[in-house]
Amino acid sequence: MLQGTWAFTPLMFLPLMLLPYMIAYLRLSALWVLPLAFIWLSYLHNIKMRRDRANALKLASDPATLGAIMKHLPAWFYDSDVERSAWMTAVLQKMWTAVSGMTEKIVMTYVQPVLACA
Repeated sequence: MLQGTWAFTPLMFLPLMLLPYMIAYLRLSALWVLPLAFIWLSYLHNIKMRRDRANALKLASDPATLGAIMKHLPAWFYDSDVERSAWMTAVLQKMWTAVSGMTEKIVMTYVQPVLACA
């Protein structure tokens, strides 16, 4: 069962509410409230992020969810024989003249002088 986004109990926020009283009891500066509150809230945020990651992994590995997603994907995504090879062949046929011309220029410019010197 997935938990809520901020599934914290009021006891988790109790130290945050008691922080000013603890600082006054220890006779510390009031400026200690902000850094200690930041540290506590960062800790609570870290707990939330860990729970969210765990929930996302549960959802991503659920077979029912994956099956529902696979129903809506196009055929070329999970079947390699459909459309993909025809599309690639058409692109290569259009590019072949430019690619062969560039390859010829590169060979003539860089490789032929090296072979001539050897």
